[in-house]
Amino acid sequence: MAKFFNNGDFRSGYYRDQTFMMAIGELSVQEFFAGLYAHTDLEKEPNQG
Repeated sequence: MAKFFNNGDFRSGYYRDQTFMMAIGELSVQEFFAGLYAHTDLEKEPNQG
C-alpha cells in the first residue's frame, strides 16, 4: 500500500477499504454498486465469489 500513498494523502477505512481499491484501479464504480445491491452474477460482482 505504501507505494500508492504520498505525504498528505489520507485513506478512509471501511469494509474492504473500497476507497483504496478504487484509487489503485482494482474496483470500479459499477462493481462497487453491484456489491452494494447484492448482484448475484459473479461477472458483475466478483467480490463475493
